[in-house]
Amino acid sequence: MRAKCWECTVKHVAAACVLMDETMYPSHIIQAIGHLALAEIECPDAAIAAYIRRHRIKLQATRDLDVDGLEKYIYGRLLCF
Repeated sequence: MRAKCWECTVKHVAAACVLMDETMYPSHIIQAIGHLALAEIECPDAAIAAYIRRHRIKLQATRDLDVDGLEKYIYGRLLCF
């Protein structure tokens, strides 16, 4: 098993957010779900991983992602580490 990594977590969250800005392409929603799942796995902090998971599950159910809220939450937490 690979070590958990903040850089990888941020990379996958950022990729999901970029994809969700271009939802005119249906495949982007599926790819964003995949990136959020990878971000959960890579995340070294259990509480932040759970937050990402809640957003992924909501995206799967509603096809809607609070991109601004997710970005602000992750960025705000990274300033603490």
